[in-house]
Amino acid sequence: MPPPISTRSTATCWTLAAAEAFDPAGLITRAAELLEDHPDFLHAEQDRLALVLVDDLQEATLSQHRLLALLAKDRPLVAFAAPDSVVQGFRGARTDELHRFAQNYTSTTEATFLELAHGYRMPPQITKAWERIVQRVPLAAGLRGRTLEPRQAGNDDACQALAFENSTLEERFIAQRIVQLSLFENRSLSDIAIVVRNGSQVRSYSRFLEGQGIAVQVPPAEIPLKDEGAVRPLAGPSGIVLQQLGG
Repeated sequence: MPPPISTRSTATCWTLAAAEAFDPAGLITRAAELLEDHPDFLHAEQDRLALVLVDDLQEATLSQHRLLALLAKDRPLVAFAAPDSVVQGFRGARTDELHRFAQNYTSTTEATFLELAHGYRMPPQITKAWERIVQRVPLAAGLRGRTLEPRQAGNDDACQALAFENSTLEERFIAQRIVQLSLFENRSLSDIAIVVRNGSQVRSYSRFLEGQGIAVQVPPAEIPLKDEGAVRPLAGPSGIVLQQLGG
């Protein structure tokens, strides 16, 4: 049986979540502690899982590794990871734990590793640029993931690096380049992608390009769940209900 959770605790969690004042690592750690303190509950949850699939394991924190090990150790587990693609290091991602994958997730310390070495998206020139960059990234999980065979080169594949004095010049250049590709080289806007570092840059570039008359489609993942159109109308009533239950 799962451990009892009071409605007052649920209401408190809702209040903290609404204020974005909760600590994800703390919540995950607490979940792991509940499973450790209630073996029957842990075994019931383990029995529900015939196979565990994990994507982007390089982004996992120590608390996430702890919870995953509780649920999936010595059980069918398939995890995908790109050690040199971690972007959540400032939030506690521990890429070095990939080097201890077999030790963390099996009692026999034996695991099967499959390295995907054939590229399907980056052409040769971009692959070579990626290889030069990745050599400057410290090793966290050995040399796995650093061998890549590029796809067949196309007629117009190119890789170019440019430096700008400020973000305004950068935005203007990108807008001019998009217009050139669209009007003079018959490229569809849906074939053009802009990759930026963080959410604030997504908003900044979106506003600038839309101001220039260029249609922009932002990935849904960049929109916080609480701001989704289908979610916001439910947030208020749900909070009222939880307050009544907890009061």
